[in-house]
Amino acid sequence: MITTDRLILREPIDADLEPFIELHGDAETMEFYPAPWTPDESRRAFAKQAERRAQYGYDMFSVDDKQTGEWLGVIGLV
Repeated sequence: MITTDRLILREPIDADLEPFIELHGDAETMEFYPAPWTPDESRRAFAKQAERRAQYGYDMFSVDDKQTGEWLGVIGLV
């Protein structure tokens, strides 16, 4: 886990999957991708990130607001 004054970067958990699907299905969020992801594409990406984390020890982190605990999105190294 990595923390800043405002954010918590942590390993994703199963509860992050639904907001992950919603985030990647949003046209504005995915503006610079060919198209928003379908729920199945998001599920595959979420699983692939877990595989890379297990293999390499890093990948994407879930980002929470430190004050509210709200899930804000993902950030990391791929």
